[in-house]
Amino acid sequence: MPDLRERLKAGAALGRFVGTAEGRQHMRNNGYRPEWQIVLALPNDPIRDVLARAQTYKPPVVLAVWFEDKGRFGFCNVEPNKEVKPGSGDQFGGTATVGMLLELLDQQTKGELRFGLKDWSGFGARGFTPSVLATV
Repeated sequence: MPDLRERLKAGAALGRFVGTAEGRQHMRNNGYRPEWQIVLALPNDPIRDVLARAQTYKPPVVLAVWFEDKGRFGFCNVEPNKEVKPGSGDQFGGTATVGMLLELLDQQTKGELRFGLKDWSGFGARGFTPSVLATV
């Protein structure tokens, strides 16, 4: 589990990024809106934990994943998706990380992925079930 220092460094990097003209342009080019919440994550954070934080906000939510070793962020939007029924489509287990999600999204030709978690117990706020649509 990353320590607080790593998370603070990631938060500072995000603040610097969105504080630049290039960062704001990147956000605009990808359809991000000022009212959307940004959930900061590190690549090894379990998807389940990150979605648990994201579900506390009104969707869509922007996931900002800090890849310190590459000196860059990976971004995606996540929102509830009713098109995939529980148990169908891509399913992520408890050990899947948000870094894996971003890598998988990078490989998608459409830049989107509909997926579910194998265990949705404890979810339900803001409709983050039965599946999620993630777009880059």
